[in-house]
Amino acid sequence: MLNANIALADQVDLSNGLDDESYIEEDVLFDDVPTVVSATRLKQKITDTPVSVTIIDRDMIEASGATEVHELLRYVPGFFSYSIWGSQFGVANHIQPRDVGVRLEVQVNGRSVYEPLFTTVDWPSLGIDVSDIDYIEVIRGSSATTYGSNAFLGAINIITKDAVSRPKASIRTRLGNIGRRELTLNHSGHAGDVDYALSMVYKTNTGFPALDTLSKLRDLENDDRKSLNFSLQGSYIPNLANEIKFEVGLGDTDVQIPDTLDLRGYSNREHHSNYQRIQWIYKGGAVENSVQIYHSRLKLDDDFNIGKLSDLLKIKPEQVPLLFPGHTDEILSAGLKNSFSERYDIEFEQKGRIKKADYVWGIGARSDKVKSPTLFGKEEKTENRYRLFGNLDWRINEKINANLGVLMEHTPLTDLVFSPRLSINLHPSKQHTFRFSITKGKRVPAVTFQDLNTTLRFKDGTIIDTDTIGSNSLKTETLIAYEAAYIATMPKINSQFEVKVFREELSDLVGLQINPFNDIDKQVRIWDNRLNSTIQGFEVQATHQFSQLSGLKAQLAYAYFDTSGRVLRDSRDPSSIRKTFSVPRHSTTLLLSKKLSNAFDISSTLQYQSDYENRNVAIKRVDLRLGKKIKFPNSSGKVSFVIQNAFNKYNDFSERNVFKTRTFLQLQLDF
Repeated sequence: MLNANIALADQVDLSNGLDDESYIEEDVLFDDVPTVVSATRLKQKITDTPVSVTIIDRDMIEASGATEVHELLRYVPGFFSYSIWGSQFGVANHIQPRDVGVRLEVQVNGRSVYEPLFTTVDWPSLGIDVSDIDYIEVIRGSSATTYGSNAFLGAINIITKDAVSRPKASIRTRLGNIGRRELTLNHSGHAGDVDYALSMVYKTNTGFPALDTLSKLRDLENDDRKSLNFSLQGSYIPNLANEIKFEVGLGDTDVQIPDTLDLRGYSNREHHSNYQRIQWIYKGGAVENSVQIYHSRLKLDDDFNIGKLSDLLKIKPEQVPLLFPGHTDEILSAGLKNSFSERYDIEFEQKGRIKKADYVWGIGARSDKVKSPTLFGKEEKTENRYRLFGNLDWRINEKINANLGVLMEHTPLTDLVFSPRLSINLHPSKQHTFRFSITKGKRVPAVTFQDLNTTLRFKDGTIIDTDTIGSNSLKTETLIAYEAAYIATMPKINSQFEVKVFREELSDLVGLQINPFNDIDKQVRIWDNRLNSTIQGFEVQATHQFSQLSGLKAQLAYAYFDTSGRVLRDSRDPSSIRKTFSVPRHSTTLLLSKKLSNAFDISSTLQYQSDYENRNVAIKRVDLRLGKKIKFPNSSGKVSFVIQNAFNKYNDFSERNVFKTRTFLQLQLDF
C-alpha cells in the first residue's frame, strides 16, 4: 500500500525484530513519501514515478497471515491471486486469470523467475517463505519500457531480507489442516568482509480436500505438494566504492496434478530447480555502475499414463491396426517427462545525474533454452534476446517532473521493437500529486508459442494425434495504455490515498483457436495473433492510521473493470464467440491491524471478488489472525494463530477447487 514505512530499507530497517520501545511511530513516518526502484530502475519517490506502484511491507506481510507468496498479491488493486490446483498457483493483472502465462514479470532480488517453458511463474519452485520477504514492489501497469516483453502488463519485484538484517539463527514452523507441515531454518553470519545467510525451507500439504476430476477417479490424497529448498545469499564489500552480491539456490518440489486423461485421475510431477546470481556494484562519484549475471534451470519429470490407445479411442484392440497401419494397441504415456528450461542472462546498468535529471541506461542479453519431447519433439529450442533500455526522470521545476523511458528489444522473430513511455507528474503541493502517462508496450511471443507442437505418439515416435501447434509467423503483441492518477499524502490525519483511472488497448495478442485438422480427432489448436481487447476502469488504494484508536491501521485496495472485445474460439463453429478477456468487475481487499498491550497484535482481512463468465467463483472471505511476541533469556520470537476464510467456503478459480476454512499455528524463534 501507499504506506510510508515500506521501502525505506536503506534508511530504517523495520524487519529486525526490535523491541516495542524501538519502533518508530507510524504517524511520524507518514510525514515521508516512500521510495521505490522497480518502476524505472531509478530510486524515486512514489509520487514521482511514471506508473502506479503498490508496496507490500513487512508489517503488511505479517498482518496478512499469508502462507504462500502469491497470496500477498490480493492486497494489490487490479491483481488476482488464485489456485489453479492445490499445488499450482497463479497471479494475473487486469486480464482473465488463467492456468498459463499472463504477461507479468516476476523477479526475486532483481532476478527474473518468469519461466520460459510455460511463459509463466512456477510459484512453488521459488523456495521462499513469506517470513523471509522484506518487502515487495508491485508495478501496476505495463513495464515493458523497463523490463521488456515479460513485463507487458506489469512487474513484481520480491526483495528478501539481506544477511545483515537477519538474526544469527532462527527456526520457524507452521502447522495446520490440509496436511500443512512447514519448517524453515535460517542462519546468518560473516566471514571476514563477507556477510551471508543460509536458509532451508520445507513445505508439504494435501491441497484441496476431496478434489475430483471430471472422471471421479481421485481419492483424498492426490492434490499433494512437497518441497525442499536450500539457498545462500550474501554480500562482499571490500571498500566504500565496491559491493558484490551473490545468491545460489536449489530445490525439489513434488506435486500431484489432477488430470482426467491419466488412469488414476492425476499425475505425479517432479520439479528440480537451481539458480545462481552475482552482481557487482561500483559507486564512483555521482555515477553508479553495475553488472549482473544469473543462471537458472528447471527440470520437469512426470509419470503421466494415459492407458491403452483402444481405451482412449473407445474401440476394440484389433481395430487399432486399421486406423494406424503397422501398429498394434499399446499403453501410451505423455506429460512432461525429460523436459527442462534453462536461462542465462547478463546485464550492464549505469545510473547518474545530469543537472536536473536522473538517468539510467543499460544493455542486456538473454538466452533461453527449452526441451520437451511432448511439447516440441526431440529437438532443443533456443532463443537469444538482446535489449537496450533507458529512463530519464527530469525535474523541470519544483512542481513538475517528467519521466521518459524506452526499451529496444531484438529477437529472432522480429527486428527491433520499441516500448516507449512518457509521463508528467504535477505537484501543486507536497501533499498532492497528479500523474498523466502514456505507454506503448510491445511483447514478442516466446519460443514456446513459435515452436510448440504438442502431440500424442506411439513409442516409436509415430504421431497419433496433434493437440496444439505454434506458428513462426506470429506478430508482436501491442499495448497502448493511458493512465491518470491522483495521490494524496495527508500526515495531519495519518492517511495516504491514490486513485487511478486507466484505459488499455490491446491488439494482436496471441491466443488459441480450434481449426480443422487431418488427424484422429479432426481438429487442432493453433496459436495465432487473434485477440484484441480494451480494458478500462479505475483503482483505489488507501492507508489510514486511526489517531483515536492507537495502533489501529486500515489498508484498502479496490479495482473496477470494464472489458470489451470478442473472439471466435472455434473456426468450425460460428457461434463460439465469447469475450476476449472477462475479469471480475469488482475486487476489493481491506486489511485491518492493531497492536495491543502485552505484545499482542490482531489483524483481519476482508476480501470480495465478483464472479465472471458465470463460473461460480465469486469470493467472500474473512481471515483472522492473533499474534504475540515472546521473549526468553537467550532468544525471542512470535507465535501466531491464523484462520483463513473463517465463515464459509468458495470456489477458487474453478468449481473443482473448494476453499474451506483453514487454520494454522506458526511459531518463530530467533537467536
